[in-house]
Amino acid sequence: MIGFKLESGEGEIIQKPNSVTLHSIRLSHSIPLVMRVVQGILIIITGVLLLLWVGFVRWKKLGEYTPIVMGKLFDDELKRITDCIGRMYYNEGLSLANVADECCMHQDKVTMLLRRGYGQTYKQYLNRLRLTEAQRLLRTTDRPIQEISSAVGYKSASHFNRVFKEFFKSTPREFRNDN
Repeated sequence: MIGFKLESGEGEIIQKPNSVTLHSIRLSHSIPLVMRVVQGILIIITGVLLLLWVGFVRWKKLGEYTPIVMGKLFDDELKRITDCIGRMYYNEGLSLANVADECCMHQDKVTMLLRRGYGQTYKQYLNRLRLTEAQRLLRTTDRPIQEISSAVGYKSASHFNRVFKEFFKSTPREFRNDN
């Protein structure tokens, strides 16, 4: 049975049993030495187990590599880029900065995705798209070459002729005559 006696600071017994204000509680019963030793050992064992667990988790995380599959994300982003270029390729002033802004990406990312997806730079991809469309127009229409060069986004017919010849190894006129 646990009991207690209320005293003032000088050891006087308090005569007011109905209201008591305690400022501090002092326990005079001490924990036996054996219990303190057991308590200390349990604290040490708990600490060691915690350190071992943290170390194991950290080692396990470093030792196990799980690759992050981002192919779908890159494919979606690459499709966004190629769709954007496909919608605007005929614009003479179309630049990497325009495409990057339109796709909400950094220019370096656009370049990286085109290189990864097609093995080409932005300019190479744009020229290939423009020249492929010019080739189709040369084959299927009688429109003048200068009009076709302007329709696919080249400012000057001479630049168009030079790029076309580098890509297809023939001039636009030779290509039209052969096809």
